[in-house]
Amino acid sequence: MSFWRIVAPVAFGLTAASAGAQETATPPPALEALARCRAIQADPERLACYDRESTALAGSIERGDVKVLEKSQIKTIRRSLFGFLAPKADVLGDSKGEDAETWNTLSAEIGAVSGLPNGRYRIVLDDGAVWQTTENPQRLREPRSGDKIEIERAALGSYWLRINGRHGVKGRRVE
Repeated sequence: MSFWRIVAPVAFGLTAASAGAQETATPPPALEALARCRAIQADPERLACYDRESTALAGSIERGDVKVLEKSQIKTIRRSLFGFLAPKADVLGDSKGEDAETWNTLSAEIGAVSGLPNGRYRIVLDDGAVWQTTENPQRLREPRSGDKIEIERAALGSYWLRINGRHGVKGRRVE
């Protein structure tokens, strides 16, 4: 198989993926229109523009065309999605900036535990997220309800589950 038969589709895929990421970065037209009002020099025209565009923005929000989220809501959503594969668009905030460490680990309390075949465990967190160990390490103490758990992103989409700060075990989110 030729070099270009392999490289061309990969390059095209990367270009398409970056184009998709750029599309999500642009603000909605309602916000762009509101921002254009700032450039108007005359006070009465600028005020009329702000009135018109803020009314249009409020209508878009009421219809559900535009959603406005507070940072606390975004944190709740990101926490509930931790462990699931999601697109790399930064719709819910910057995953590389100041909060990068926050979104690479999750600390919680274990709500319930049940045993699985081969010494593995099904762990339900206090927020309802369900995780499962994917291996049976010999030194893992049986997890119990009320134990503290820290889940950390690892290589290749895997996760480390550390119970009460002890040695980690590989796991994955199932619900």
